[in-house]
Amino acid sequence: MALGYYTQALETTGMGQSLTGLSAVYLSLGQPARSLACSQAAVAILAETMATAEYAIAVYQWGLSHFALQHGCRAER
Repeated sequence: MALGYYTQALETTGMGQSLTGLSAVYLSLGQPARSLACSQAAVAILAETMATAEYAIAVYQWGLSHFALQHGCRAER
């Protein structure tokens, strides 16, 4: 699994991207709570990097997860 590889290699951008991808998969499977957990982790990791595009994608995914959980006001922030 990519997340395991990036974690072992301490490659934070790859870890964040993997978690964002997992968030999207969980959301498509109808598991918004798991999606939210992955996207929150991705945002936290990517916030500490220079990967601004990847960070923006993770924040977007985080918003989608909140929206799916009907946390509308948080998704609009």
